[in-house]
Amino acid sequence: AAVVKDDQVVLLYRAHAEDIVSHVGLATSDDGINFERHPEPVLSPTEDYERFGCEDPRVTEIDGTYYLTYSAWDRTNAQLCLATSTDLYTWEKHGPLFPGFNTFEPNAQDTPTPWSKAGGILDRQVNGRWLMYFGEGSIYHAWSDDLIHWEPAPQDQPLMLPTPKGTFGEFLVVVGPQPIVTSNGLILLLHNAAVKFEDGTVRYTCGQLLFHPD
Repeated sequence: AAVVKDDQVVLLYRAHAEDIVSHVGLATSDDGINFERHPEPVLSPTEDYERFGCEDPRVTEIDGTYYLTYSAWDRTNAQLCLATSTDLYTWEKHGPLFPGFNTFEPNAQDTPTPWSKAGGILDRQVNGRWLMYFGEGSIYHAWSDDLIHWEPAPQDQPLMLPTPKGTFGEFLVVVGPQPIVTSNGLILLLHNAAVKFEDGTVRYTCGQLLFHPD
């Protein structure tokens, strides 16, 4: 996750030590190429549902507040969570956003519920509301009036399912960085996609979706 603050690129990244418990670190750069790492994590597990990791950060700045989505991991379930900050170093956690949701539906593949990851928040309103794309497995959307409380689309109404067999995202698709509005007015959503091979290995690639602005 990357944003520009005070003419610097600020990178929020997942890292872990030998214990495999993930934290979110911070690094800054004047040129976007050479980064200086902050010595301590800025977001670490404090709650039971995230005891084995705070992962997959995505960040959007709106009116001086930074909205960070991340995956809370307890080695059974992954839950999309939200934290907010005004300085990128100190974060207030707001807990899981979609308890009971499973973004691998309708192709659950034995993934335990709850399961949700990867939330990208658009930095401007659409028809008077805030918009988020989220999901690993399939991609969904959610709406908010205050950027804190989010109402997801129904479980049976994903925006994108895994791609057809033999294509780049047949195993799963995942929301990537925060969406942006392009010069032609369309919302551009970058996402990761994956193919799973017979030996269990997975190949990840990048893709893109274009959405009508409405």
